Amino acid sequence: MPEKEKSAEQKETEAKNSEQNTKKILELSEISIWIDTYDDIFSDFDPRPYSQRSLSDDFLTESRKASMDKAGKLELRLLVSEEKRDAKNESVIKKRLHEHFTKHAQMLKKEIKSTRNKSVIAAFIGILMLLSATYIGSFESSAFIMRFLFVLLEPAGWFTTWFALDRLFYTTEKKKEEHNFYEKMSKCEIMFSSY
Repeated sequence: MPEKEKSAEQKETEAKNSEQNTKKILELSEISIWIDTYDDIFSDFDPRPYSQRSLSDDFLTESRKASMDKAGKLELRLLVSEEKRDAKNESVIKKRLHEHFTKHAQMLKKEIKSTRNKSVIAAFIGILMLLSATYIGSFESSAFIMRFLFVLLEPAGWFTTWFALDRLFYTTEKKKEEHNFYEKMSKCEIMFSSY
């Protein structure tokens, strides 16, 4: 009899663990933001209708924070009080949010590609300057123009190369993080729920 009770307890424990795991998975894939009104999503300084209005910096910051450690397909759940809900406005807002996130993801993708291309070209130019300075320095000439070119090209080559590599690795990395946020949010499912 005690073994049967133990096995029933084990089953109950396993069921609870399974339920907790399911809740954890849902929490990982869900972003919930509490708003008082639909206006909380948008900028206070923009009087245009919801279909054209700029998003609030506070809303974007909270979305970014909430999505930071989430992976996979996300759900953005906006919690609004039952009496303030309006299905027509919610439909317009969902469309506006998707447009905003998609537009910024595409813009950042182009920006990252452009920055990489310019950085590679600048690094190549910097290396050419350094090679030129090395070539000029190998002559051991006392002519003013040769010494001037060496003095001009060597620091310019170092500066250009380091600047280009900094942009290539660090600037694009920062933009990549932002791009990842907008890319994630452009693919997320947006829903409104009552509280």
